[in-house]
Order: sequence, then structure tokens, then C-alpha cells
Amino acid sequence: MNLIYLLSLMFFINCTSGTAAIASDDNSGKVKIQFEEVNHYPYSLTSKRFLVIDTQQKMDQVYSVIHQKNGGGGRMAPIPTVSKEETYLVFKPSVKSTNDVTVKEMYLKGKTLYVNVKPFQSPDIAKSSRVSPNVLVKLLGKYNILDVKVNYQ
Repeated sequence: MNLIYLLSLMFFINCTSGTAAIASDDNSGKVKIQFEEVNHYPYSLTSKRFLVIDTQQKMDQVYSVIHQKNGGGGRMAPIPTVSKEETYLVFKPSVKSTNDVTVKEMYLKGKTLYVNVKPFQSPDIAKSSRVSPNVLVKLLGKYNILDVKVNYQ
């Protein structure tokens, strides 16, 4: 990306009342989402397939589970602050031949978020584990997500 594109994108984001959007390059309606993987957890953070975390209250509830599962003996993980310019997401990809996944790409089409993942063997999780990890990601923008579809590459 060149500097002019990034600056115009930043201006566009600031002028859309907290909703970040990147115009798609084709007519497919896909909007590529910038994201950061926060952590992968070998236990359930939500009873649903996915959870959109768009308020501090939801984030506090998720971290309440994390703190309970990690026990009280060590240092507690800091709770991220949910700002008006970002959305967090917990999703549960199915694992088959590995114990974890790596997130390669995310894009939004309508109100459905598509997450492209690649199987990954995590040294932090037992090799024989086939429990779906709970992946916490930070989306760099405010998005209205009604469904999440995970695609394996």
C-alpha cells in the first residue's frame, strides 16, 4: 500500500463515525479486514460458535472466564479495553489433523465475516487434542457482524 492510499483510508475511517471500511478492489463486495490475533485458548470462552465483543462488559465477561480457567496462583492476564474504533471476536474453528489454526485473512461480505485459516500444530496445546481452540482476535475497525464462516486453506 502506498502512503497516499493509507492517508486517504485514515481520513475515510475518521469520517464514517467509527465504522472502518476499505473499499473492495473488485465487484465481489468483499471488504478485507485488518486484524491482530490476541490469543488462542484450549477451553471454551463462549457457548456459541462465535462471540462479537463490542462492549467492555462483554470483554470483562470473557476475561472472567480466562481468569477462572488460569487459576489464581499466577499473574492475571490484563483485560483489553474495547474502544470505539475496534471490535473483538472469539471464534471456534474445528480442528481435524492438528490442534490449532493460524488466521491468514479476514474479509467481510455484507454482515458475514469470512475467516481463512490454516491448520497449525501449536506447541502450547497437547498434540493429541482435538478440542476446538477459542481464538480471540482484534479487528481494527468497528463492524456489524451477524455471522462468521471459517474456511480452511
